[in-house]
Amino acid sequence: MLLLTRLLVIGLMLCPALLAQPQLPKTPVRDVTEDYFGTRVVDPYRWLENQSDAEVVAWMKAQNDYARAMLARIPGRDQLLERIKTLDNAGEVVSGLQVWGGKYFYYKTSPGSDNRKLYVRDAQGGSERLLVDPEKLTTADGKHYSIDYFQPSLDGT
Repeated sequence: MLLLTRLLVIGLMLCPALLAQPQLPKTPVRDVTEDYFGTRVVDPYRWLENQSDAEVVAWMKAQNDYARAMLARIPGRDQLLERIKTLDNAGEVVSGLQVWGGKYFYYKTSPGSDNRKLYVRDAQGGSERLLVDPEKLTTADGKHYSIDYFQPSLDGT
């Protein structure tokens, strides 16, 4: 009986916390029916694809507000976010390694930069050499460049 009383008291103590939680915005169901080669397909949420519809925009804002309210309640969230940012900017990131003709070709992103640069280095050692720096390609009119893909020649030249 004592256990039951304790559980009841704990349950009553949790009620205000449960009632204080933000309410998840309701998503109206509106069937949109398409016919694909004689097969009818009903999608109850297809109407949400129209992002220029004021009702869809309001629904997205409500979902965003709800998500932010829930995330803001995580204890220590701000400190955790700052720690993640610190670790994310702690060192250089190397990616996209390719080996061709006895040479390493790779991207490198420096801390605080959003743009990766292309480097080459001899596989037997030696210093790295910058091949492409997209930031130096930026024009006077402000066009931004970045490297999306590279393919060295087979012999690495």
